[in-house]
Amino acid sequence: YPEYMIPGVMSDGTDEERMEAAKEFCKVLLDREGVLEAKPSADGSVIATMTREAHKKSLDDLKASIDETFADYFDDGDESDFSDYTYNDDMTVFTVNMDADYESPYTTEAMLFGISAEGYQALNGVEKPKVTINYVDEKTGNVLGTLTYPDDYDKIFSNTEDTLREMDEID
Repeated sequence: YPEYMIPGVMSDGTDEERMEAAKEFCKVLLDREGVLEAKPSADGSVIATMTREAHKKSLDDLKASIDETFADYFDDGDESDFSDYTYNDDMTVFTVNMDADYESPYTTEAMLFGISAEGYQALNGVEKPKVTINYVDEKTGNVLGTLTYPDDYDKIFSNTEDTLREMDEID
């Protein structure tokens, strides 16, 4: 049976915290049908041996979770420049339809798209995940801007960090 690397989620934690999170995730994985083995790694990732059916179900479940997260985020009642978004099956390209008067593609939303797609691609066996995010004018269909994650991560994170500071969410 094939092995799949599942990236860790506590990249900012200590080695012990990452390992503990990976061990806990292994327990959850081993309860799933078709998962034969799950081994934690020091970086917080998990190497899981599973049937192809279990892997497909894991990908489907992850995509459903990502869709739910996006729906919660974009339907929270706050005004947004984005009208909707789509992505391709392997989550390498997102198309974000929006008002043409946007200020910058380097937003919290871009980070959300990038991190989500990166996790999906990693679970799907992509060694160096990458996602392209195209911002499109919802009225004309013209591309307003494009960024690539993780290549543009520093610009995305810098803008997000500034926004969080303005909201007094971080110091």
